[in-house]
Amino acid sequence: MNTLLLANPSLDVYIIAIIISIFSGVLLCMTAYRSLQTLQLRGYKTEKYMHWIKNTHGKYFSRLFMICFMSASALLVINILFDNFAEQFISYISLLVYFIYLIAFIKNDFTYKKKTPLVFTARIKRLVTLLFILNSALTYALIILSFLLVSLNIAWLRFFFICFTPLLMPFNVLLAFIIMSPFEQLNNKNYIIRAKRKINKNKELIVIGITGSYGKTSVKNILHTMLKQKYDVLSSPASYNTPMGLTKTILKQLSENYKIFIAEMGATCKGDIKYICDFIQPQIGIITSAGSQHLESFKTLQNIKDTKYELIEALPADGLAAFNNDSAQVVELYNKCPVPKIYTKTADDGGSFLRCENIVSQLKGIEFDLISAGETVRCKCSLIGKHNISNILISAAVAYKLGLSLKEIAEAIWELQPVPHRLEIIQSKDITIIDDSFNASAEGTAAALEVLTEVAKGRKIVVTPGLVELGAMQNQENYNFGSNMSKVCDICILVGENQTQPIFEGLIGGGFNKDSIITVNSLEDAKSELNKLIKAGDTILFENDLPDNYSEQ
Repeated sequence: MNTLLLANPSLDVYIIAIIISIFSGVLLCMTAYRSLQTLQLRGYKTEKYMHWIKNTHGKYFSRLFMICFMSASALLVINILFDNFAEQFISYISLLVYFIYLIAFIKNDFTYKKKTPLVFTARIKRLVTLLFILNSALTYALIILSFLLVSLNIAWLRFFFICFTPLLMPFNVLLAFIIMSPFEQLNNKNYIIRAKRKINKNKELIVIGITGSYGKTSVKNILHTMLKQKYDVLSSPASYNTPMGLTKTILKQLSENYKIFIAEMGATCKGDIKYICDFIQPQIGIITSAGSQHLESFKTLQNIKDTKYELIEALPADGLAAFNNDSAQVVELYNKCPVPKIYTKTADDGGSFLRCENIVSQLKGIEFDLISAGETVRCKCSLIGKHNISNILISAAVAYKLGLSLKEIAEAIWELQPVPHRLEIIQSKDITIIDDSFNASAEGTAAALEVLTEVAKGRKIVVTPGLVELGAMQNQENYNFGSNMSKVCDICILVGENQTQPIFEGLIGGGFNKDSIITVNSLEDAKSELNKLIKAGDTILFENDLPDNYSEQ
């Protein structure tokens, strides 16, 4: 073979290689969308991201491999056909075929509806910028390798290895994340120092921390509604319960006008609550529950209890600890608490700080008597389910401690509205929908099934993908969920065959009719099945809606 343009590349060829590398870098970043989204959904935790890579059901990676295989095969054929033109720019036609396949993959991936789309925060933008540099450099290096292959008279392999770069994207995302981690840690520390400084400036500010395996957001919203009757109150919005979410709230919204700041605190491993407490410095701590949720990352139930107790350990000697003793695991934490403390319990055992009686739970809401020493008020609200009284009681106890009267608390309870996707009732013509799709725990599913029993008049239908992040207990808890459903519902639609197998077994073990179990691949498929079978008077419970990182797509 004569001296070839690609074997001895000129400046123009290098310029073309740079342009192609930049274009490839952009496309590969778009290909990495799913990996970036998963990393964000997993809280930027390396271990949890790697767990996704290891435990994916394979559809995502099989699609990646298929696009690589097809483009590589087409590229080889074109390279062989155009082998005599290796020294001309026509040799790049094989690379064009690869880009066409890659664009088709990206279009298909972006067409798929995302439950929780990637949020392009400043951190993600920095990560994508570095990922683009890595991807462009990788493509450029493989183009240079192609020059070498041509010089070795194996021009039919030129650009071949570029076709397999999409398979590296989950790992390139991880590499970019690791490279950026030192900077991100310093950046986060700067935000935390500024947030702590801002809290310290407001000497009259009362900081209330709320943590628990479940019920955190509900208690935060209920307590906020109560305390605003008397105080200027700021609470972390939505489910902002991470260090960065809280620092963002403090730096952007907390002003000297606020007298109370309510911080919801989430955790997935030991030390998470302590880390938050170190900068928000709570004077009041509320533990709503301690259950098996996130057991996959905590490893043991004792680790979960210890982590929730980090909030109590952070309180000052004259602080206040409030416990929801409806959660059995919380009783242990109450007993060892050394600071001033109170607890509430729906079925009063004589020690509940506030108690309730004469409970009425129905479709339009709940009613009950709220009782303190020598005083009783009748309370009503549109929240459904007796379990919500547990959340109201612990919130009312803290509000009462902060100076609100029972009458003011009752007025606030009247204002309470359901949190979207947390046992939210939706009436659609003659159909009742119970939307409990935000998340699910073993305790939450029991409460949801109880509500379904209370409000349903016709057939009871449950749509669920089951419970996740329960570690070694996951299969057993899902089996129990299925067993409990067998006693309540008439039709069950399971979303995702693999992860719902224990639920299926629990249903059958409970004597449920196999013909009344429908298994589908996605929530959209579940809705299609519902459209075929629903009748007037049916009540449908949507229990849990797994985020995209658990999708089998």
